[in-house]
Amino acid sequence: WRCTPHHTRNVSCLFHNLYYQNNQFVALLLQDDKFPVAEYDLSFYGSFGWVERPSELRLKSAEEAAEFMRNATEMEPLTLGVEGPWHDNFGHGLFDGYYPAFTGLVEFGLHHEAFDVWFRPGLCKPKSCETEEIMHQFSGGRFLPQERFASEYPGNRVSGAKFLKFNHLVYGSHRRGQRNVQGDGGIFGGRSLNAMYHFTRRMYRRYGLQLPLRKDIKANPVFRVVVIHNKRFNESDVKMFKELEAKYQAANSNIKINYVDYGHVKPFTSQLALLASIDCYVTSGGTGMMPHVFLPEGSILINVGECRDMIVPAAGVTVFMEQYLAEGTPYQRALYYNSTTRCWGLEKDKIEALILQAYSMRGFETPVPSGVNLSPEGKIFAEVCKRTNETFCNEFVDDFNAMNGWMEYVIYGTRHFYPKRKEMEALARKHGLWADGERASERSPVAQIKEEYKDLLMKEPFPMPLHPL
Repeated sequence: WRCTPHHTRNVSCLFHNLYYQNNQFVALLLQDDKFPVAEYDLSFYGSFGWVERPSELRLKSAEEAAEFMRNATEMEPLTLGVEGPWHDNFGHGLFDGYYPAFTGLVEFGLHHEAFDVWFRPGLCKPKSCETEEIMHQFSGGRFLPQERFASEYPGNRVSGAKFLKFNHLVYGSHRRGQRNVQGDGGIFGGRSLNAMYHFTRRMYRRYGLQLPLRKDIKANPVFRVVVIHNKRFNESDVKMFKELEAKYQAANSNIKINYVDYGHVKPFTSQLALLASIDCYVTSGGTGMMPHVFLPEGSILINVGECRDMIVPAAGVTVFMEQYLAEGTPYQRALYYNSTTRCWGLEKDKIEALILQAYSMRGFETPVPSGVNLSPEGKIFAEVCKRTNETFCNEFVDDFNAMNGWMEYVIYGTRHFYPKRKEMEALARKHGLWADGERASERSPVAQIKEEYKDLLMKEPFPMPLHPL
């Protein structure tokens, strides 16, 4: 085996001759063999990241091992281990599980190879889902749900028992998935490995589609803006976006705006073709945000955010959610709605100003510098790691990611952290983010950096209850 040299929270390993039986992987070892993998936080699952290492089966000699495994069925091609819950949802399926696993292929220089997908926990039920078809098409190999093999390879640890033998298996996605922010504010490997670029470009190739060349985008006078429907938009928001669509469709302008609902763009191939044609992508957080990574090089994202109930008693703060994807996509540029006014509702003139700003930025240089694609809140989060030592940064990021949240929760000092308020307060006190459980200590890194960004942040939480979480 070979494993990546990262801090143990982000390990991926390439195993040669790893075995499967009884719903678990088994490393076949001699009595005196060392197995450093046992010390790593190795996991199939990229977002929540519980640890799961191969179990160890130790035998006395190579001859005994050969006899023990005489009924092993070989899985000859390269195999990628993937796991993710809720994979019937496009965003969770690709970015909780598939992209994090793919980063391991990039690290081992195998991202251009065809591979089988060993998928857990099992198929979408009661019917197959499009995400599985995407994984299959993307891989160029077989899609192998683990549940199909469980009964055929039960847990009989005796000589001659049936095992699957993986000749080449890559797995290890721990803390590489969505909602696992790295110290730079981006998703794992987006910049350091250029993994998001490799992931998205491979997707187009596997579907037989071509992205427009950068020079052709620059030469095209039409600037195509697509607003993606989002469940976080209220009726007034939708009406406002459609008014902008009508205004620019009627005007003699190089800017063309379309309001699009992905529910009406099927199958996934059609969505990819749409994404390849977009210059500017406008939406709020959630599943609708995630496809922006498939936009052409030189495209621009406008994240309009949302106002979310996060404090007890109820009050709202500005949240941009998956901005770590934009920071991990340096071949694009991200713009953000004004954090100070977002909770008072979206305004047509401010949306239009962002679109015109995006239009004026055509032809920007890529890759964009680190931090450019973050909101003010995201920039503060990233600055904490820049201005502190590596130990503080690693502990801060690990503790934050363990709670599966958004960067804005820390920056605005909100106490209500889904059902995990006690854990959030413990993190805040441990790292000096709040002095009394309510606000940041004046000596904390966050407080000092927030002072520099104060004109770009909300001054106080929005005072009215919003929607339930």
